[in-house]
Amino acid sequence: MNCPKLFGESLISRDPAHQTAEIHASIAIMNRCTAFGRAGAVA
Repeated sequence: MNCPKLFGESLISRDPAHQTAEIHASIAIMNRCTAFGRAGAVA
């Protein structure tokens, strides 16, 4: 659960387009962090 804490709770950008990009980037990084902790299924 360290990954969400790295980003903080506020946005740095003021422009709405940049805020959207910042949110998308943080979500992509959080998804990658959770993928590392997920167990893989082997058929």
